[in-house]
Amino acid sequence: MARKFFPGILSVLAFVLVGCPQSPVSPVAAFSAAPLGGAVPLEVSFSDISTPGSSAITGWAWNFGDGGTSSERNPSHRYENAGSYTVSLVVTTSAGSSTATQEACVTVGKATPVVSAWPVADAISYGQTLESSTLSGGTASAPGSFRFDAPATAPGAGVYSASVTFTPTDTANNNSVTGKVNVTVSKAVPGITAWPAATGITYGQTLAASTLSGGEASVEGAFAFAAPNVVPNAGRYSAEVVFTPKDAANWAAVSGTVDVAVSKATPSVMSWPSASGISYGQTLSACTLSGGLASVSGVFSFDTSTSAFGAGVHADRKSTRLNSSHVALS
Repeated sequence: MARKFFPGILSVLAFVLVGCPQSPVSPVAAFSAAPLGGAVPLEVSFSDISTPGSSAITGWAWNFGDGGTSSERNPSHRYENAGSYTVSLVVTTSAGSSTATQEACVTVGKATPVVSAWPVADAISYGQTLESSTLSGGTASAPGSFRFDAPATAPGAGVYSASVTFTPTDTANNNSVTGKVNVTVSKAVPGITAWPAATGITYGQTLAASTLSGGEASVEGAFAFAAPNVVPNAGRYSAEVVFTPKDAANWAAVSGTVDVAVSKATPSVMSWPSASGISYGQTLSACTLSGGLASVSGVFSFDTSTSAFGAGVHADRKSTRLNSSHVALS
């Protein structure tokens, strides 16, 4: 069956569809951002994805939440401080305006400085704390300072690995960084308030035969001869003595001297010499001593070589004249 069209009806439809004025449609604001987070300073790109409505968008008003604004359609913004920022966009058309707001849209975290060189620590002695060591030098990508984490620590002698923290001047936008530095800790030197006394020995004996007694030091330890196998000559011998602390890992040995009295040794005479005869009126100096044997080298002589005796056989004292470290025998 054929369709029939009525001209009057068509005229009405045409008026409704074409001639009837339409209401303006307002825009709907929307936007996207990237990246949404990172360390300060953070560069963020914003894109307008608004729906314009019945007319083109003619204005953009951005508020980046940190005091920064822009009228560009697709701006970029650099965040210089750490924090969480709410961003809003107002778009405007001839039909009106629309606002889009994103709470905590961008989160900017603290930056972590790069420590390219850790400082050098001055050496200290055992018993001192790290506070006595000075940190010098050190380089970081941000202004700041280096400090020991535990300055009250008193490390043992040796090389101590100490924890050190770099604290940025701008702590609101930068994290602290922790690392290690080596601190050289030398042994402490004990104080000696009194050196020991040494007992006397006889020539031929070593210092090991002498006993050290007394002596006072600021820490526990013992005194001993530095060279106990030395055999000193008779007289007063200045012997080196070493004080060795009980805690030798942290305390250094200390050297000093003590006097050792060395008396002369007494040689043994295995046989006395024979004396040649003399005539009455002659002194003993005219008599010759021959033979004789002693435990050390030396010479025999009369004690009274100027004496003169009557005829007959007489006994006289004889002496051995030996080196200065032995007693002469009569």
